[in-house]
Amino acid sequence: MAKFSRGLVESAHLRSPAGIQKLLPLEGSLLVGQRYTRFDMDKDMIKDILWVLTFRNPNNKQRGLQMWVGYSSRQKTIWVDICPVASTLWDTLPVSLNLPEGVLPYILPQLPGYDGLPPFGGAKTLTFICTIKLTNNGPKFVPQPEAYRQILKIAELVANSEQYPKRREAYSYLINDFKNLASGMPPTREALQSIQWKRILTLHWNN
Repeated sequence: MAKFSRGLVESAHLRSPAGIQKLLPLEGSLLVGQRYTRFDMDKDMIKDILWVLTFRNPNNKQRGLQMWVGYSSRQKTIWVDICPVASTLWDTLPVSLNLPEGVLPYILPQLPGYDGLPPFGGAKTLTFICTIKLTNNGPKFVPQPEAYRQILKIAELVANSEQYPKRREAYSYLINDFKNLASGMPPTREALQSIQWKRILTLHWNN
């Protein structure tokens, strides 16, 4: 639950059977979107939830953060994670990814710093994507090869039309990462190190 003032989050709290927790990172931000998926993760006949809310900085609406909330009915646990977001080329491309049940995309705010290249970002840059799934340890980056086969095709089209040499070079590394992920292989260390994911709450209850 959140209290708003002039469209901005004045205060935010998460209510659960474990009590009420204050969500300080959200204060002063602007809620701009949310997505969720309900699916049976822990095989107890009750739907589990992966929910993501996107917030923007009112002083720089190109940047902000996402809050990811995972709920497991069997474990009676809620996990809350936050990560940075920013406007990228993905926001303007007319594409819709066909993701497996229970999976949502996290679009990184910038490219990994491949081989000393600048970590390009902004509205003209196609950045790395993580496929996020609820696990027994909360929301995690769980590569989905079928999703990366779609992502790879888009990245190759964008790279072929890129005119700036260094960004085009960075795209060659990005494409190799997507090729690996599409084949069931892990991404590069640079890609993994670029994921700024932080857990801020883990809530359990017994009743």
